[in-house]
Amino acid sequence: MKLSSLALNATSLCANEGALALPIAQAAGLKAVEITAGKSPRALIKPTITKDELAEWKQKLAAHGLTALALGAHRDLGNPEEFSAFETLLEKGQMLGCRLLTTAVPDTADDERFMEGLARAGRRAEELGLLIALETHGKRHGTGVSLLPFLQASPAVSLCYDTGNVLFYGGVSPLDDLPRCISHVGHMHLKDKAGAIDAWDFPALGKGMVDFAALFSLEGWQETLTASIEVEFTPAGATVEEVQAAVTESAHYLCTFPLG
Repeated sequence: MKLSSLALNATSLCANEGALALPIAQAAGLKAVEITAGKSPRALIKPTITKDELAEWKQKLAAHGLTALALGAHRDLGNPEEFSAFETLLEKGQMLGCRLLTTAVPDTADDERFMEGLARAGRRAEELGLLIALETHGKRHGTGVSLLPFLQASPAVSLCYDTGNVLFYGGVSPLDDLPRCISHVGHMHLKDKAGAIDAWDFPALGKGMVDFAALFSLEGWQETLTASIEVEFTPAGATVEEVQAAVTESAHYLCTFPLG
């Protein structure tokens, strides 16, 4: 497995100010970030962001020696209002210099309508030169295999494989699931898992039960694979100092593997 880009996922900031992802990523030696753009009021990038505000973001990124790899923009693409927001975020993502946007199939979604929206979003992503990565997320679609039918929507759609979510939501080992969908993985959320399977407990990489060495040694990966480090801790959250320590530790842990 080789990575063409490794980023920090800004969701790792927990309840702390998300913009702190920039200095934290820089201090950990990373060169990119995956920026939150979901429906949460705390999302850093919103559909209403202006060109001037995007320019300010690009300046902030450059000042920290970073680029924007992706937007985490989860929306129900079968819902007209949410589809419109996602389509706008595709355009904002391109302006920011992103390679891809991630989304997921909500447990409450109508799969047929989501598929139709995904096909439309895929066509727009192709026009913009972007990719859409469907994340392993939720009780119904927490594994890579469960998402394979959705990839028929568009050539611009691939999997965002979240290693911790496959355990937490899917209840299966990534080593059992990933070989069956590995060629469709375009982006990864490198996330560890500790505690009981159904416990919200995602520590620094290398501190949990995910066998990253075995995953990285699998064959069949895409040549343009990208990834972001995601550390979500426990429901208690974490301080900025704890986030910095966990991200730096995770980055150093990944340096022990020949990932590129």
